[in-house]
Amino acid sequence: MRYDTLVTFAHEGAGNVYNPDTGEYDEDKTSFTRLANVTDVGTSRSVELFGDLDTSNKVLRFANDAKLANWTYLTLPGSDTRYVKVTTRKPLKSNTLIVGETHG
Repeated sequence: MRYDTLVTFAHEGAGNVYNPDTGEYDEDKTSFTRLANVTDVGTSRSVELFGDLDTSNKVLRFANDAKLANWTYLTLPGSDTRYVKVTTRKPLKSNTLIVGETHG
């Protein structure tokens, strides 16, 4: 399995943070990246897991040592679409995260 997609995780805080360099309030936002294997959820598996067909869900697989800090949403390369966590799985050889598009 190739971990060839650089996924960007973003965490948005509850409010704004004062930036002493500019004298302005900036959005409280941090981000980090991880390499992952990204695929679509199959149609039969989507119906089995969620009870309906949702083609916007993605499966992200990470290496065992991937530690994911707190995050609000993630983005994939070449897309502005934001994805949020639907569910997680911890199989024997990797960490798996199922995400869906945000609607809002």
